[in-house]
Amino acid sequence: MIDLSIIIVNWNTKELLRKCIHSVYETTRNATFEVHVVDNGSSDGSTEMVKIEFPQVKLIENKQNEGFARANNKAIHRTKGRYVLLLNSDTVVLTQALDKMVTFMDAHRQAGVVGCKLVNKDGTLQLSAAWFPSVAKAFFGGNIVPKALGRLLSMERFPGQTYLTAKAHEEIRDVDWVFGACFMVRKAVIDDVGLLDENLFMYGEEIEWCMRIRKAGWKVMYFPGAKIVHYEGGSTKYAIGVKRAVQRKAFAERYIYHKHHNVLSSFLYDLLAATMAIVKLVLWGVLALILPNKDSVRKRSSYHLGVLNSIFNSNCMTEHRVRN
Repeated sequence: MIDLSIIIVNWNTKELLRKCIHSVYETTRNATFEVHVVDNGSSDGSTEMVKIEFPQVKLIENKQNEGFARANNKAIHRTKGRYVLLLNSDTVVLTQALDKMVTFMDAHRQAGVVGCKLVNKDGTLQLSAAWFPSVAKAFFGGNIVPKALGRLLSMERFPGQTYLTAKAHEEIRDVDWVFGACFMVRKAVIDDVGLLDENLFMYGEEIEWCMRIRKAGWKVMYFPGAKIVHYEGGSTKYAIGVKRAVQRKAFAERYIYHKHHNVLSSFLYDLLAATMAIVKLVLWGVLALILPNKDSVRKRSSYHLGVLNSIFNSNCMTEHRVRN
C-alpha cells in the first residue's frame, strides 16, 4: 500500500490542471503517491494534455459533467493509498506540503481529515477552516456580520460565524470542516462512513462528509504547517459562472442542514433563512443605487435569490444536480 492517492477532478481547466499536476510531482519528495485525474467531459483538450505530458497519471474520462462528488467517488474506488487527497485543479502545491500532511496524519491517529493553509496567488490567506451551518448562520446569512460582531466583542467566534479568524488559521486546530480544495482523508475513515454524497453536484460535499466523519468519532483538523496556492474560483470561472455557483452554494447549505437535523429545526432554519434573504435583497437593491461595484451586489443578490429558490422551489433538493 502506498502513502497517498491524489484525486484531481477537472472540467475545462487545462492550463490550471497542468500547473497543478506539475506542482505535485515537483514538490512531493518523501511520500509514495499516485495521481488520479477524473475529467468531467472537458472540451478544451485537458485529457489529451494529461495523456501526452503525464502518462503516469491514472485518467478517468467521463462523457459528461458528473459533478464533484460522483467524480471523486469513481476514483476513490480505484485508490491504493493509506490516505486519499481531494485536490482542486486550480491549486499549486508548495514545497513538500503533501509530505507534511502525510506526516501530520501519521502522528495524529484520531484525525480522520486534515486540511492545510490555503493562500491566494499573492500569498495572502484564504479562510478555509470553518464551523457547520447553523440556525444562526441562516439568520445572519453570511460571515460578515458575525465576524464584525466577534471583533467588536473580542470573541473568537460569534454565533453564525462560518470561518475561523485569520489569527486562528495560524494554529493547529480541531474544526468542524475544512475546505475541499485540499482535503486529505484517511482511507479507513472512508471505509467507516462511506463515500461523498452524490446528491450534492457541486459545493458543500466536504461539509456533509465532515459531518458524518465527526459523528463517527473522528477528528477534523486544520494544519497550517503545509501550504498550497488556491486560485479560488478557477474552476467556477471557466465552468459554470459565478452566479450559478453562488446559487448552488445556497442549495447545498439547505440540503445539508435538512439531512442532518430534525423537522422542527429544519423548519426554523428555512423560516429564518427566507426572512433574512428577503430583507437583504431589499438592502442590496438600495445599495446597488449608490455602490460603484455592481458585480459584488449581483453576486450577493444571487446568493439570496438562491436561498429563496431552494426553499420555495419544490425541486430544490435536486437543482444542484442539474447537468451543465
